[in-house]
Order: sequence, then structure tokens, then C-alpha cells
Amino acid sequence: LCIVDDPYRNYADAMSPRVRREVIQFVGGTLFSRLQRSATMVVIMARWHPEDLIGHFLDSQPDEWTVVNMPALCVDPDNDPLGRSVGESIWPELLPVEMLLQRKREVSTVDGEAVWDAQYQQDPQASEGDMFDGDKWQTYDGDPMEAPCRRWVRAWDLAATKDGGDWTVGVLLGEMPDSKGWLVAD
Repeated sequence: LCIVDDPYRNYADAMSPRVRREVIQFVGGTLFSRLQRSATMVVIMARWHPEDLIGHFLDSQPDEWTVVNMPALCVDPDNDPLGRSVGESIWPELLPVEMLLQRKREVSTVDGEAVWDAQYQQDPQASEGDMFDGDKWQTYDGDPMEAPCRRWVRAWDLAATKDGGDWTVGVLLGEMPDSKGWLVAD
């Protein structure tokens, strides 16, 4: 029996493509080689990101895994392992519904409901999540340098973290006369 318990230290690690890749490489390149033929693996973790270790297993080996999903507040009584009704707490004596709803308000002030959905409801959202609504974006196929922008600015995240870091990323932004912005991507 192999038990993997919380392979990500925190939200920041789970959001890092580099850390997610390292966890998946460790499990695939090191841990699997130590399992006997009849071994069972159990992974216990909060679902922080759609491409976390669980997401990787479900994408690459969907028929090899049984998922036991226990959100803080029940959303699907037909598939709830505890037989709860919609909105019922996972542990009413320790985490009453009112407390969970307060916690939802608290964690949603920074990143919208993405943290609540991931950590508490075990339903990680895609990267567009609550922060940037894809329906509000417009695309333009012409030359952005011909746009009537008041000014252009380029910003860089050099990812200069000791012992690694994520990729260096640059972005070109333009400000239109109506204060709307352009994001130029290659």
C-alpha cells in the first residue's frame, strides 16, 4: 500500500506549473518504480488545480482510479459518500454550515471563489476561474501596433527564484483613449 498525503504544501505550490510538474515526475519516475505488482495507491489531497496530481491521473489513467470526493458542503446527494443532502456540512459538529459559509466569504475576498471551490469543495476551476471572465474578452486579428493607444508598456516577471522558479513571462499592454486596454500575445 502506498499513501500519498498532500503532495502540495500550499495553494502557491499547487498553482505553480513547475511544482505540479515536479510532483507528477516524482510519482511517475520514482514512486511507481517502488510499487509491487499488486500494490494499491491512495492519494489524499485538496484539489487545488485541474492539472494537479489527481487531475493528471484522471486524464492519463481514468479507468485506474476511484475518486471519493467529499466537499465541505454537499452539492450532489446522489454521489455523496456520506449520504448528505444538498448544502449539508461534511462534519456539522466541527464545521457547521454557518461557519463554512463564513469561511467561504473570507477566502473569496482575495481570489473570488476559486480557493473555496478548490480547497473546500474539491472542485478546482480552470485558470480563467473568477479572476478574468473569458466572455468579457474581445480578440483582434490586426496589427496591434496600429491601434490608437495612448501609451504602451511592457512588463516582465523574470522568475528569478533561487533554486528554480517558473518561466520568465513578458506581456505588452496598451492603453486605449477610453481607458480600455490591449493585451498583446504571440
